[in-house]
Amino acid sequence: MAVDGPTLTLGLMNFAATPPSDGWRSLLARARLADAAGIDRIVVVDHLVMGDEIDKYDGAGTFPTGPDGQWLEPLTTLGVIAGQTERVRLSTGIIIAALRPAAVLAKSLATLDVLSGGRVDVG
Repeated sequence: MAVDGPTLTLGLMNFAATPPSDGWRSLLARARLADAAGIDRIVVVDHLVMGDEIDKYDGAGTFPTGPDGQWLEPLTTLGVIAGQTERVRLSTGIIIAALRPAAVLAKSLATLDVLSGGRVDVG
């Protein structure tokens, strides 16, 4: 992606301490609004598993949820967002690649990129 000037990135919270009362519809609504408003990139984060003693994670800082928090899988989330947007770039702030088989991760990312019209960035 060639950048001629500043860009604006919006981090969407694809996690919550408890399930949102709207079933995550507001997440998708924010993505559509960001696309319509001209935001350049949407970013979601990754967290596959958590142990019960998150206070003992070395260097992790403070988690926004407890061990039972709701964390949406980022590539699936971006796939749904891709189907509801037209131009905004789709990105992971981080993806924990070591917890996924390499070939499956590569195929998932390539598929998302193709079906979104080349809008995927991986963090």
